[in-house]
Amino acid sequence: MVAVEDVWKQYIRSREPALKAINLELRGGHCYGLLGPNGSGKTTLSRLLVGLLRPTRGSITINGITVDNAGKNAVPIGYVPQTIPYFPGLTGRDLIEFALVTQGYWGQTLRKAREEVVELLGIGEIEKKLIWYMSGGQARITLVATALSFKPPILVLDEPSAGLDVTNRHKLWSALEAFKKRYKPTILLVTHDIREAEPVIDQAIILRKGQVVSQGAIAELRRNHSPLLICTVIADQQPHSNDEWRQVSPGHYQTLIAENSVSSVLKELDSFIKAGAAEVSIRAASLEEIVFAEESASI
Repeated sequence: MVAVEDVWKQYIRSREPALKAINLELRGGHCYGLLGPNGSGKTTLSRLLVGLLRPTRGSITINGITVDNAGKNAVPIGYVPQTIPYFPGLTGRDLIEFALVTQGYWGQTLRKAREEVVELLGIGEIEKKLIWYMSGGQARITLVATALSFKPPILVLDEPSAGLDVTNRHKLWSALEAFKKRYKPTILLVTHDIREAEPVIDQAIILRKGQVVSQGAIAELRRNHSPLLICTVIADQQPHSNDEWRQVSPGHYQTLIAENSVSSVLKELDSFIKAGAAEVSIRAASLEEIVFAEESASI
């Protein structure tokens, strides 16, 4: 288990702390989506978890061992940073094998582990390519393969889908879901691709201005957050009602309905139809829309 207890992080040249009073418990077998706007502290928290930064105050422990002083007792962590590091002269295969050697893999065991992760992420065509000559997306999915290769009990992934095309994003989310089911790691996932990542995420942690403003299972967040429902109206012009509308595409307007009672929703729908709507649909808010509502509330 990863325990984050009253963690603060203050950078020397910054007036405001990057993180304020963060308290989290991250358990095995779960994927925690770390979500929020740019500058909310997501990358800072991920770097603290892997020991690249030290907290100004508070502590981070993994299985009861403080990250700062783990030494030989350190728990292996698979880490994908937001910025792709420079690996001169290394191929994708070299990088994966280097990671495996550092974790005690040799010979046939190493080869089998490498082949498994190459197949899992479908990178057989690029594994022998020099990382220096890879595209950004190819390098990033190679980093993901490296992080998964030694089957770590903890994964910290900072924007792993950044720069990936549609095919590789699909491979990434499918691989993470399969890896989670088989090996039951603790996963901290920083992402802006919330809609695509939602099926992988078990618990969402929403950061705003360095603080945790919401945390819980997606279903729980839907119940606890207002607005609860998303209403989409197809009409020639913006509906006339007391709600705040935004145009999501030509002829399509969307609003957020806070009421969760059937009578209130029916009343809203009736008013939209009377206002000239050609079509009305209503559904539960997605995780992405919950985060959007949180961000809008802070403006």
